[in-house]
Amino acid sequence: MSGLKQVLQDVDADAFKAGGVLSSRVIEQLGGYRRQQFILFVVLFAVVIGAVIFGALGLAWFMRTPTQMAAFAGAMGLSVGGAIEMLRRVWQEWSQAALLLILVEDASEAEIKSLLERLISKL
Repeated sequence: MSGLKQVLQDVDADAFKAGGVLSSRVIEQLGGYRRQQFILFVVLFAVVIGAVIFGALGLAWFMRTPTQMAAFAGAMGLSVGGAIEMLRRVWQEWSQAALLLILVEDASEAEIKSLLERLISKL
């Protein structure tokens, strides 16, 4: 399950506890989730850049035989490829949260409730 779906379900489940007011809670929850995703993206990006630099230095200075180079390059390709896929997914979640914040900003409570129900069913 996506993290965005979980945030939306939590907001929707608490709708009756706060007298039905959704807009302020949705904006607050999505804003926090968006900040969390951005921080995660920055950390993953730093890890990927560090891994690429480490890989380049490792291949240039420490690997002497072709078998060592092939094994090291293969390991780097797998780990960096996985990290880049994680970056893509985090960026997608961040972008979806940003879009929802834009949509919720000027929407009425009924529109927000309808939007939450549709998104929860589709995500």
